[in-house]
Amino acid sequence: RQGTGTTLLLAGTGPLEPRFGGGSARAHSASGATPLTITAESLRADVDTADDLAHVRTLGVGKRSSTLLGTPCVVM
Repeated sequence: RQGTGTTLLLAGTGPLEPRFGGGSARAHSASGATPLTITAESLRADVDTADDLAHVRTLGVGKRSSTLLGTPCVVM
C-alpha cells in the first residue's frame, strides 16, 4: 500500500532472510530477493502496523486470519 513493504517472501535455493517494518522491500532486494513482476490479486497488503491491519480487515481476510482476529471470514 505504501510501496515500501513486502507482502510475500519465498525461499528458493538459498536461505530465507526476512526483514520487517518500513523499507522491508528495499532490504529484501538488497539481500538478493527478486520482486514479482506480475499482478497477484491475493497479495494485497503488507501488514506492519495496527493501521495496516485495520486496512486489511476492510479488504477481507481468510479463515485462519479471521479466527485469529475474532472477526467474520470475508474473502474478497
